[in-house]
Formats: sequence, C-alpha cells, structure tokens
Amino acid sequence: MAPDEVPAEVEIKLEAVAAEDLDQIAALRVLGPYRLRRRRTAHLHSVYLDTRDFALARTGVALRVRRGEHGWEATAKWSGRVAGALHTRPELTVALPAEPSFPFVLPEGPLRTQLTAVVLGRRLAPIFITEIRRELRDVFPTRGAAGTALAEIALDTVELHTADGAAAAPPYYEVEVEQRAGNTADLTALDDTLRRRFGLAPSRASKFERGLAALYGDVVPAQMATQIAAADSVGLAARKIVAAQLARLRAADPGTRLGHHAEALHEQRVAVRRLRAVIRTAKAGFPPRLRALLQDELRWLGQELGAVRDLDVQLANLRWHAEHNARQDRRRLVGFRRYLERERAKRRAALVGMLDSRRYFRLLGALERFAASPPPRQPRGEAAESIAQVGRQATKRAVRRLLTRGEAIGQVPSAADLHALRIRAKRLRYLLEALRPIAGTPSRKLTKKLVRLQDVLGQFNDAVVAADYVRAYRDGPAAAAGDATRHALTMLSDVELRRAGAAQSDFARAWRRFAGKATLRQRRALLQKLKSAIPDPGNVDAGGRNGGVQGVARQ
Repeated sequence: MAPDEVPAEVEIKLEAVAAEDLDQIAALRVLGPYRLRRRRTAHLHSVYLDTRDFALARTGVALRVRRGEHGWEATAKWSGRVAGALHTRPELTVALPAEPSFPFVLPEGPLRTQLTAVVLGRRLAPIFITEIRRELRDVFPTRGAAGTALAEIALDTVELHTADGAAAAPPYYEVEVEQRAGNTADLTALDDTLRRRFGLAPSRASKFERGLAALYGDVVPAQMATQIAAADSVGLAARKIVAAQLARLRAADPGTRLGHHAEALHEQRVAVRRLRAVIRTAKAGFPPRLRALLQDELRWLGQELGAVRDLDVQLANLRWHAEHNARQDRRRLVGFRRYLERERAKRRAALVGMLDSRRYFRLLGALERFAASPPPRQPRGEAAESIAQVGRQATKRAVRRLLTRGEAIGQVPSAADLHALRIRAKRLRYLLEALRPIAGTPSRKLTKKLVRLQDVLGQFNDAVVAADYVRAYRDGPAAAAGDATRHALTMLSDVELRRAGAAQSDFARAWRRFAGKATLRQRRALLQKLKSAIPDPGNVDAGGRNGGVQGVARQ
C-alpha cells in the first residue's frame, strides 16, 4: 500500500461545551432530514506514541495503539486538509495480535512500510493516553430502507492522561460525524444542523494535537519549514530545501519498498538529485563535515536507486517494442525480458535490504537533524549572504556553463558530448526549481525551455542505454542462443541506435531553439528578478531568520 493508496478518513469535528450537549444529541431519533439509530456505548483506551525527539509529530503523523471492543489495534493518521469543521486525512489501521508492549515495535505489514522512513529504528514510547466514553449513532435518510449508514456520529467524552496514567486535564467533549456511505453534502447538512441546534463550534484540533499542546506545549519541535524566502540566509534556505526534499524522499519510500509502481522509486531518485544539487549551490550553508558526508551518502543512495530504475526503464521500453512487433519477434525476445526481470528482482532485493539498513537510517537522520537545526547566528562569507544573492550567482554560472558546453558541440555530436550537456541541463533545472518561490515566472519560463531541450537529450540517452543493454545480453547470456533469437536482438539494437541517431539529428534544431534570443531574454529577466529580491543587508538579521518554522500539523 503506497501513500496515495492509504484510505482517507472524512469527518466533521465539533466541540461541545458540556456533557449535557452530548446527552441532548444522544436522546434524538431524528436530526433534520436524517434518522438516527443507536448502536452502542464504547470505552476506548488509546496510547499515543512517538520517538523521544517527536519525529512523527514533526512530520505530521499521529500514531496510537487502542484497546476497543474487538481487541487492540494500531492506527496512523497523516496530515490532511481542514476546511472549517471538515477534516480529510489518510488513516491506516491494523489489528494487533495481543496487547502491545513498550517500547512499541511497528508490526510487519503496511504500518511498518508506511512509517519506517520516519521512525528510522528509533524507540516508540507512550507520550500520553486518552480515555474516551463514546456514544455511537448511525445516520440514515428519514425515508426509504435503512441500508448502509450514510454517516456515523460519535459523542465523545475525552479524558487526557500522562504517559504514566495520571489525569492531566479536565474532560472535554466532542462530536465527530464520520462519512460512511453518504457524501460530503450529508456531512455538511449534519454539521449545519448540529451547530444551529446545539451551539457547537468547529474544531480544527485533533485529540492528538490537543494532547500535545496540553502536556508538552512548546517542547514539541515545530514541523520543518520548506518554503524559501528571498531574505533567507544561505544556511536557512539550505535547511528548508533539504526539509522539502526529505519529505519527498520519505513520501515515496513506501512505494519503493513495495515495488508495485516504478514512479515511487523515480520520485526518490529525483529527490536525491535535488538534494545533491542544493549541496552544490548552497554549500556554504552546510557544515563542512556534514557536507562531505551527505555528498558521499547521497551518491551511494542514488546509485542504489538508479540500479533498479534503469531496469524499470528497460522493461517498459521492451514492453513497448513487444506491442509493436510481430508475434514471432515477440517470442524471440521473451528470453531477454525474463533476463531483465531476473536482474531487476536481484537488484530490488538488494534495494529493499538497503532501505532497512542502518546506513540508510543514518542518512535520513542526518538530513532530518540538519533541516530541523537553526542556522548559525553569525555566519561568515557566502554563508551570510541571502539565498537570492547566492542563487543569482549560481544561476549565472550554471547558464553560462550550459551555453558554453552546448556551443562547443559540433555538427555531429558525440554521445559523451550530449551526456555532459544533459547533466548541465539537469543541474540548471534543479537550481531553477529550488529558486522558483522567489524567482517566479522567469524561472518557470526558462524551466520550460530546459524541459524541451532535455526531452531530446533524454531520448538520445535512453536509446543509447537501451541498445547497450540489448547488445550486452546478446553477446553475453544469449551468446549460445539460436540464430533467429540473436538476429531479433540485433534488430532491436539497431532500432534503438536509429532512434538515437534521430535524436542526435534533432539536437541541432533543439539547441538553436534553446540558445536563441528568447532564452537570453528570459535569462536576463530571471537574473533581474533575483537581483530585485536581494534584501537590504540592514533589514535582515545575521542568520536570515524570518519565521522559518511551522506549527505541528493537525491530526
């Protein structure tokens, strides 16, 4: 189960002033155009868990284990959307075989898959407990057969306790209306009726957030900010960009582990590349030892991801050829497909082992600690400059290097020339994407130009790599195959080489479009935009601190 496949909980959350409000609602049999049917009264004992440094809370995840009517279960809830009283958020619940012990170990299965890249092997211990008395009502339309309930109303009396069980605050009262077979229109109608008749107020806070605020207050670290501002120092901007790409890396981690969709692994690989790009661009914002560590470890992670990604691309390419070839040619390529699948299975097994390794955990932990740390109070040299100023210098340098490299390529570009140019184009694109919050429209326009150039360079590179894979298989594992099979492989290799040749021919036209007057105007506009964004040094404090933290996400 990948992150986008985690089922969403959709509910209305309302606050009641007193227990009498819940009693009045509990006595109802009809509520507006809906009929209520009593189900039961439940007593829920919930233990909320986190690491010592609140790693889950910082990433917007609430994790609890709960004893209910049918035994113990564990539930994770992620940050979602809150619009008035309407809360929409991913929620994953798994049954536990027995009462959990502490420190809690994530059980094998979807919960561990989803949370490993956040927990990173750290101890999960209780941070607080809630005791809930819950009155449940099913909601049906007033007309027609009962069928499946449109929604479920929970009338909660909540007691908050410390991790050792001591009472921590007076009880509070909530009304939750969770969507079942109905839709958001039903929730909205129930919300309006409950507010009008009983004076209930929308609640933007969850039980998790209320418990954190009541027991820990400012002790809980804020979520890491990810949006750079022009006045940010290089050190602060580096931390924000790292936080954004770390979140992207973690979000794609479950999908990479499962391997059902190649896109998740690609997302992780792109996040790694962007992390490497920010280290190059904002190197003054990183402590030297950390910078060296991250450069080595991100290169290692990129290679591990790339080994599987390359085979994903080759398998997708082979499927395309199979769909467009005659049946007998498809049969002759079956051995090649099986070879690629075996190689991918071996590399995926190594990759999954790597994702559970201490080395991977240490890398993500180092990125997390850096992103959450404050920038130096008295930075020196380039570290004291704003990201707008450093980004402008880096952009000038990157554009100049790309143009110089491209203009040096002759009429018949070599594979090495186009590969080197492709790397330069990627680096400039990652830089522009990182600066987009402060560079705006000029950054987007120049990025579009780069994408069109990269398309041609990518087609050439993909075709060359595909031809190399086919020839390596033909001359290696398939060396003893029949003539018909080897001929089919040779033909496939030739098709890829012709595709590479076509891209090679298209390059001159693509380069003229990219290096023309329009691109130069966009470059000037981009540099002017960044120049105008450079703050007056007298208006920025030494660390470039401009409110770079956010509150803990509501659960």
